[in-house]
Amino acid sequence: MRELGVHCYMPNAELLPFVDHYRFRVGQTPLSGSSPLIFPARTSQFIEFYLGDRIQVKQDGKMETVPKAVLVGTQAVKRLELFIGTVSRTFTIMFRPTGFYRLFGVPLTELAGKGVPSEDVLGASMIELYERFADCQQVADIIQIANCFLQRYASKTSRTLSDRYVPIEQSLSSAMTGPRPFSVDHLVSASMVSQRQFERMFVQATGVGPKRYLRVMRLNEALAIKRRSPDLSWGAVALDCGYFDQMHLVHEFRALGGETPSALLASTSASREE
Repeated sequence: MRELGVHCYMPNAELLPFVDHYRFRVGQTPLSGSSPLIFPARTSQFIEFYLGDRIQVKQDGKMETVPKAVLVGTQAVKRLELFIGTVSRTFTIMFRPTGFYRLFGVPLTELAGKGVPSEDVLGASMIELYERFADCQQVADIIQIANCFLQRYASKTSRTLSDRYVPIEQSLSSAMTGPRPFSVDHLVSASMVSQRQFERMFVQATGVGPKRYLRVMRLNEALAIKRRSPDLSWGAVALDCGYFDQMHLVHEFRALGGETPSALLASTSASREE
């Protein structure tokens, strides 16, 4: 039986335009017969530090060992399975939708659907950061180090670049909190820039086009609605989320999550971290 404790923490105020939250996961999992953590396609971008036992990931039938510190772009294609070791101690920096690009100035185009060693993108300082995290006994110390590290980048961030992408960030916030169904036209209208400019900026900041990004958002929203209201039929969930019908929802779940809606709900709920 998996025993995981997951806690979320807010960054310093100066980092809020870029970092959504920090996540610390700690626990134990027996290796024998343990089931993986299941993740369908998702829009989150993050840097994850594995401070306990090494982690393995399975995607497209291939099993690979995850780097000690991995940078993960928008996973808008397929699901993956994460196999944790007997001792899990993981610290994650979760970015806002355009936060990583605005903070580091690195386009996410080449990172979509990938997880790469963070030092390959951000340099050797990431190895040092991992080692400092690994030496910490308290999560408060890890958070303090993370804040200091990221604030150095924030202080050097091009204000012109960052401000240009605020409309993209605001349009996504509008989609997340506004009425359903959300659409690319809705995002473009909320951003107040031309559609051509919006799509170019969106891909640079998130790694994928807005249409695919919204498909992934909608799938995860459907899962969230069903978790909150388990008695609600999938047909009702489909209508609430803007699918044409229940068969359209089933098709999207198979394409982006690899399973039927009920099967994906069960597997993700069993391994749910948040």
